[in-house]
Amino acid sequence: MKNNNLDSNPRRRFLRQAATVAITGAAALTGWEKIVGAAANNTFTLVQNGVPTAVIFAPDQPEKYTAAAIADLNYWIKRISGVSLKIVSAATWDQKTPVIAVGKSTFTQECGLTNKSLLEELSEDGAKIVITPNYVLLAGNERDDYAVTEFVKYAFNVRWIWPGQSGEVFEPRSTISVTPKQWTWDTPMREIRMLNSTYHFHSPPFARKELEEQLGKEYADEVWSASYATAVEETDNWLHRARSDVKRIVVGQTAFRPWWDEYSAEHPDWFAKPPAGVIQKGGNGVKLNISNPAVADTILSRWQKTHKDYLNVAPNDSRGYCTCDVCRSWDAPQMQSLTDAQIYNSDKAILTDRYLHFWNMLAKRAAAINPKVLLATYAYRSMQHPPLTNIKADPHLLIGYVGGEGYYPEEPIRQEWAGWAAADAKLFWRPNLLHCGHSMPYLFPKNLGEDLHYLMQRNMRGYDFDAITGHWATQGLNYYMAAEALLRPQTNIAEIENEYYAAFGKAAEPVQKYFSYWQEITKKGPSTLQDQKLVSRETWGGWWEGFFKLAPILYNDQAFEDTKVLLQQAEDLATNDQPVIAERVRFLRIGWEHSRMTSQAIDAALKANENSDDDALKQNAVQKREALMAYRKSTFKENPLAVNVTEITRIERSQKIMW
Repeated sequence: MKNNNLDSNPRRRFLRQAATVAITGAAALTGWEKIVGAAANNTFTLVQNGVPTAVIFAPDQPEKYTAAAIADLNYWIKRISGVSLKIVSAATWDQKTPVIAVGKSTFTQECGLTNKSLLEELSEDGAKIVITPNYVLLAGNERDDYAVTEFVKYAFNVRWIWPGQSGEVFEPRSTISVTPKQWTWDTPMREIRMLNSTYHFHSPPFARKELEEQLGKEYADEVWSASYATAVEETDNWLHRARSDVKRIVVGQTAFRPWWDEYSAEHPDWFAKPPAGVIQKGGNGVKLNISNPAVADTILSRWQKTHKDYLNVAPNDSRGYCTCDVCRSWDAPQMQSLTDAQIYNSDKAILTDRYLHFWNMLAKRAAAINPKVLLATYAYRSMQHPPLTNIKADPHLLIGYVGGEGYYPEEPIRQEWAGWAAADAKLFWRPNLLHCGHSMPYLFPKNLGEDLHYLMQRNMRGYDFDAITGHWATQGLNYYMAAEALLRPQTNIAEIENEYYAAFGKAAEPVQKYFSYWQEITKKGPSTLQDQKLVSRETWGGWWEGFFKLAPILYNDQAFEDTKVLLQQAEDLATNDQPVIAERVRFLRIGWEHSRMTSQAIDAALKANENSDDDALKQNAVQKREALMAYRKSTFKENPLAVNVTEITRIERSQKIMW
């Protein structure tokens, strides 16, 4: 029979004596990152003068992420102090040593951490951190690892400016003590939080083949299991700590790709009607005749067989929209003056109202079958502009806004997003802007952070960035800003940026000037691309070509001379600081040198292409390219996180400028 006398059980007696910070009586904790506990006079000490003074209490039945959370906590305790803590369970704890309890266990239950007011108020990704003078509780509903990451970040004051140990920012110390307080981390963005890594765009066999094709088989054999694997693993770890690796919904322009092969023979009327004189050629990018009732019936029939809470209704990635009378009647009045040819394939066609009508119809029917269903789609190309009429989005829709392309930050993102929000749309951001600038220091952290905070205040329910390209030594500040702005929507953007610079210790001032210089250069990018007509077509095939041509214009010899001086100042100051500071500055130097050599190689190739009869220019272009490739190979082998040389070489080869 259960004994309710706390003093009869040593563990309960310990808890009662330790509870100087009330837990079960705490006020409701809501929001993203709201600190609600007041600091007490005492502290909780984990390590004292290099000697462990606490233990980690593990659940008898750990959940999916609990073991990884405990391992990460001990990693950081040892990384900071040089020692790790003993891991105990209910059976092995001596009932005296102060405890850090990770995950839901008998210890946390007796502390009241699993009651309705403390965990059930949070989403499945929510995390709770409680620090008292005698114990620490770290738990999440499903993600105990998020509680540990939050604790390490703020209680230990750790930052991750880029993947790998040189990007881990902390103060080494022999004593680790933390101040009593409690807080939660939670987010309304539960369906999708993805800062995608380009390392996962291809399967390992394909990635290995790419590495061989771009850099040679012998080189691939040498670096695959070491450098390449390091880049993948460390990038994944960084994204995990940024809590930007969650994708519960199914969305992508793949739902209707098989339809032409499966249905066109028997049901040609299910596909978009072209203008008079144009033949429907089909293929996996074909658009549907969404006003045909059989199309909606088939979508719902296929979905019902999966019994899922998500339905992907994103159209195929192409134009070629239906011009039949019914589809056109669903368009906004402003579109009625356009010809069928313009509706079918032109920048003038805004077909958002048509598609929103269709998606709403599907959503109502799907919700009647499964009230929890969420239909995911994209506002892209002719549907990117918000609706022109007063039509509202069904609450069962989640719409990925695909603004943020090659002209970023000079794009009408806020205006279009606000229009969608006014239509009551639940939105996630699906930009391609991190592909901008080739591998150059093409930097727009302030714009990116401020845009993210603007969107997060207006119906933002997720994000799906394409993609972290892996150029950490040149564009890492963009990546850091994206991750931290998303985690901290109430934090000033300048504060986040200054955290990055502070990681360079005594060299922070010249490093800040270095990045500020490149940010000023980047501001010229969008207008130069447009004014000099460097973009052949406004898709990524065209923008990549444009950024190649832009490189020697913006990143010229004078720019590299100016920034060389700033880097030299940083290097001089770093010599009188911790060794890791010099290592971080060297990391930036690699990015600088790679950018300089890439810009010169592109410039030489462009001049040789323009003067095809000049053998001297051809020879110079080959020499520049070979020197660049040699540098890339050595860089990736020793510093695989500096620049993603496989991806960047693949893009260059596809554009056939230097080859």
